[in-house]
Amino acid sequence: MIFCILNAERINAQTPISDSLKQNFTEDLLKPIADTTHKKTKHTQTLDSMQISAVDSLEIPKSDIETRIQYTCRDSIRMSMAEQRVYLYGEAKVTYGSKNITAEYLIINWVDNEVSAYGKLDTLTGRVIGKPVFKEGADMYVADSIRYNMKSGKGIIKGIVTRQGDGYIHGGPVKRTPEAIYVKHALYSTCDLPHPHYSINASKLKVIPGDKVVTGPFHMEIMGIPTPLGLPLGFFPVTRRGKSGIIFPTIGESRSRGFFISNGGYYWAVNDYVGAKIVGDLYANKSYRVSASANYIKKYSYSGNASFSYSKVKEGFADTTKVPELYNIIWNHTTIGNKSSRLSASVNISSSKFYTTNTYNPINYQSTNFASNVSWSKAFRNSPFSLSVAFRQDQNTQTKVMNVTLPDVNFSMNRIYPFKSKVGNGDKWYEKINIAYNGSTKYVATNHLKNVTLNDGGTYADTIVPMQTYYKEILKQGQWGIKNTVPIGTTFKLLKYLSLNPSLNLENWIYAEKLDYDTLHHYTGTPPRMGPLVVEPTDTIKGLNTAFSANFTASLTTRVYGMYRVNSKILQGIRHTLIPTFTYTYRPDMVAMAGDNYFYTNKAVYNASQGKEPTPFSRYAGYIYGGPGSGTINSLSINLQNTIEGKVRDRKDTTGLSPTKKIKLLESLNLSGSYNFGADSLQWSLFNLTARSRFFDRVDFNFSSVFDPYITVLDTVIGKTYYQRRTNDLWIDNKENKKAAALTNYSISLSSNLNPNGQKSQRPVSTLNPNAANYVIAGADQYVDFNVPWNLFVSYNISYSKIGEAPSTYTNSLTFNGDIKVSDNWKVKVTSGYDVLHQKLGYTTIQIFRDLHCWQMSLNVIPFGDRQSFFFTLSAKSSLLRDLKINKQNATYMGGY
Repeated sequence: MIFCILNAERINAQTPISDSLKQNFTEDLLKPIADTTHKKTKHTQTLDSMQISAVDSLEIPKSDIETRIQYTCRDSIRMSMAEQRVYLYGEAKVTYGSKNITAEYLIINWVDNEVSAYGKLDTLTGRVIGKPVFKEGADMYVADSIRYNMKSGKGIIKGIVTRQGDGYIHGGPVKRTPEAIYVKHALYSTCDLPHPHYSINASKLKVIPGDKVVTGPFHMEIMGIPTPLGLPLGFFPVTRRGKSGIIFPTIGESRSRGFFISNGGYYWAVNDYVGAKIVGDLYANKSYRVSASANYIKKYSYSGNASFSYSKVKEGFADTTKVPELYNIIWNHTTIGNKSSRLSASVNISSSKFYTTNTYNPINYQSTNFASNVSWSKAFRNSPFSLSVAFRQDQNTQTKVMNVTLPDVNFSMNRIYPFKSKVGNGDKWYEKINIAYNGSTKYVATNHLKNVTLNDGGTYADTIVPMQTYYKEILKQGQWGIKNTVPIGTTFKLLKYLSLNPSLNLENWIYAEKLDYDTLHHYTGTPPRMGPLVVEPTDTIKGLNTAFSANFTASLTTRVYGMYRVNSKILQGIRHTLIPTFTYTYRPDMVAMAGDNYFYTNKAVYNASQGKEPTPFSRYAGYIYGGPGSGTINSLSINLQNTIEGKVRDRKDTTGLSPTKKIKLLESLNLSGSYNFGADSLQWSLFNLTARSRFFDRVDFNFSSVFDPYITVLDTVIGKTYYQRRTNDLWIDNKENKKAAALTNYSISLSSNLNPNGQKSQRPVSTLNPNAANYVIAGADQYVDFNVPWNLFVSYNISYSKIGEAPSTYTNSLTFNGDIKVSDNWKVKVTSGYDVLHQKLGYTTIQIFRDLHCWQMSLNVIPFGDRQSFFFTLSAKSSLLRDLKINKQNATYMGGY
């Protein structure tokens, strides 16, 4: 390769600049000059002498070029002193500042400060190779020929293909100036094919790089066929920054709401870091919805989004219909990077009927519980201390119960070793003693009130009230408390294989009040008659109340291995791993130690199963942190964790280096329970048996169950409510129905993707149908991958529960969702389920996707049920033309199928 650098000098600024790119230039200048370098030896000698004395012998006139010009080529360079031109052959390239031109053949004209670029016809293939390419920053132009003036920054381009933003421009001739690009007979499209599927055909087009594309009168062409669709003016933003503008709505019709426009509004690009929009729905029956949202980001610091929605939507056209006022507040915020101070937020507060009225998203539509959390945390560097402050809110849209926690403050100290020496390895027993601390305080308010007199004059023992109406009563019954916990622990090795971990836990509670009880008669029957005595809280005792408790625990654990060899062609051995853990816990009886300060007792009120001992009632029952427990705990709990592995022949190994491999036959089998030596009755706890495994590296298996060793008897039935109690009688002592324990509940789950080469998990949201965000159905929340031929996720679930004489509850359901690639561009997805017990299908969605290269089509159908509906969308993929779409929606919920 021959490389030349030429430093140009400046000339007098007053020298007039002649436009060498006027339209009547002679075609002779653009004709390629014949390559005279076929005499290789002579050319090389001439080139060497020219290169040595290039600056001295060539009287290059002064020019306005103010930076260095670099040019290279693969084949050869020819310089003409008479013409003051340089000819470059084969992959030629000229770089001038931020601009560079590449082509198979280049001409540099020093007189006019011009660069001309051409391709070359390959006589073997009949194709043009080395087409001229002009680059400046992020802009790039491919053309048949380019003539560019380095002095004025103007150029003439023929047969251009350039990309501006998401769009491609075809056409020519083109005149380029430093400010804009002018194109005649232009095609503008977001399709990246040489012959686009669709385009806008304009006689004149102006491009302001990095800003906008403006056209004169244009019409649409589809597959090269002109259509009558067009406008007298076109405007397309191509800025890389956010751009403000109108959001075009979706137009539709609903039988119960009439004609409507949906999701129309305005987007405001505040700056590079903040964008906001306001959209809304308007219905013919005078219903409407308004939503304002914003996204923000600060590089390396934080990012988030927030939205507020308000709606007054009704069904039908009667003016007497009451229209509910519904709202929804969403805020998400996260701190970016590893910082000692972090702020995070996940807020979702809404009216109980907002999602059932304004969305088709099944996740939100079927959910009944919504939670919000805003937290700030600070980790003090080079110390074990950390602080967090949080606001929490949760609500149930069915029961309409809302709980608000503000603030929730937590101060903690990570585990420290106060006796650890700065030298040595810390193996001494006292060096392993560790201590930690956790302190928290919070205030909780709820609209689920107890024993309250409301504005209607009624007194209610248990009621749920609107938060915004009875906020004074809600704040009056709000709870505040403090809890401090100090765990002190250590660890030892016993007999080489045993690990002993003793710990002492100190707890403290602080409240502004405590419960006051009274013993009352319980009246039953008609007419009323006096029944048994009951104890109920009647009031609270104000004042600063503190309570203390402590417990001691010690856990002993080890590992036991068992091997079993199998003489089989496939299975060679089985290994069983058992991890037994024995935990001893002791807590003194706080009733005996604190008496009436912590508990209320009445000798006339007792539990017959506990030997007629008075039943203690905690003065902190139902409080946010609870309080000290009653009775002595002197218990031993046992947990047996089992893992079974197998060693099998590896059929994929053909080298003999790894003839076997390990597989999990049973990943986990756990049995746990405890016995309380200090209790007068019910010493045995419930027993839990769980199992987990993965079969054939494809099927996930989960099992859980609970067993009760004691007999539960029925006291009475009121309506559909069964009042039962556990007795001190063991099932193993029952002569009529002797057994170790009664199974109270169990659940079994089997799930798998039947396509082993398919997706292993669901992927994030699809971008199809982006303008129907409030009408997304289940399958549209999942990624559409056209590279996977098919997927089928299947989950089978069984659950059973029965306690005592109460009726049993049983579920048996099959859920599945899958997709199949019908062809390269067609895909069908189905999500559904089947209730085996009631023999009916569950929530079902059907989706059809069609990839049209530069367009996309989706059809989403909910064939039956309360949300019976369909949504059809045909739109351009490019975000630039997202409003170029055909959209059809219909729904029974909104008036018919």
